[in-house]
Amino acid sequence: VGAYFVSYGFFAGLSFTNLAPMKMPAYDVNLEPIIPLTGLFFIGNEFQTNSTERLEPSLMIKANALGEWQGDANIKYSSSFPKDNFAYWLQLTYRHGFDANNNQSLNLMPMVGFQFDKFHIGYTYTVDLNRLVRHSYGTHQIMLGYTLCSAPERFCR
Repeated sequence: VGAYFVSYGFFAGLSFTNLAPMKMPAYDVNLEPIIPLTGLFFIGNEFQTNSTERLEPSLMIKANALGEWQGDANIKYSSSFPKDNFAYWLQLTYRHGFDANNNQSLNLMPMVGFQFDKFHIGYTYTVDLNRLVRHSYGTHQIMLGYTLCSAPERFCR
């Protein structure tokens, strides 16, 4: 459940996941993972640098009922070519997370994405910047999407 506010490039939102605790009868109660109530708050602004380019800084805070929290700082650049129904974006995210035992995680996530008409494709590589680097050299992710929104562009994210 959540709420999202947009006005003249500014955006903010608050959402919660796992509001209703559920038990899966197929699993042993002692082995079932705990899925805590989680809250996310984000805020940012989109600055139009010219008619086809935008710069979007944003922050996100995520916390859960187990005492784990993380913060993301993002900067996104996008450029569109309306005549060709094409756009691309580049984003850099820095994530700093803590759990209840003061274990911290640090990640850097460069991202790139393309939009062809209403289809989207993106790629990110998460670079671990802490001691996990001895066990994991990062994570690859591919994002696929399709825009269903038919409202004006500024309302379709």
